[in-house]
Amino acid sequence: MEQEQISEARTLFRNAIASKKAASELQALTRFSALPVMVAYHAASQALYANHLRNPLKKLPLAQKSIRLFQQAVSSDPDHPEIRFLRRAITANMPSFLRDAQLEAEDIHVFMDQIPEFDQYLIRQEEARDFLQHLRKHRIVTDQSLTPVHLKILTS
Repeated sequence: MEQEQISEARTLFRNAIASKKAASELQALTRFSALPVMVAYHAASQALYANHLRNPLKKLPLAQKSIRLFQQAVSSDPDHPEIRFLRRAITANMPSFLRDAQLEAEDIHVFMDQIPEFDQYLIRQEEARDFLQHLRKHRIVTDQSLTPVHLKILTS
């Protein structure tokens, strides 16, 4: 059951980037879960929903809530690569006064260290590959910084 909900959250997350409805559905799916990765998806849903709003005064409290929820998720499971990826992906698109460069660097470091263990976190290989491709596309990591394990994931 948990794995099915996580899979649904992953799909809604990808759709919520362009769809306010999907962001709202992600909020509803994750609202009452105590599972750290689902708390992280709830945090992402807050920021993604805010992104679809026009009024900056309504966006700010959602962004701040997102940051608090991400901190809660990271505190509960600090080595989970998906939580770190989500926080990095979301906060990278927030205004600079809401971002913490030290946390962003820490998230990338933990993600890159833990991704070879992706199956331990019930992350499918395709998702691990998508995460790594995102980091490469946005020049967060370079080919020179990737280990043979990372490269194997990218080419599989």
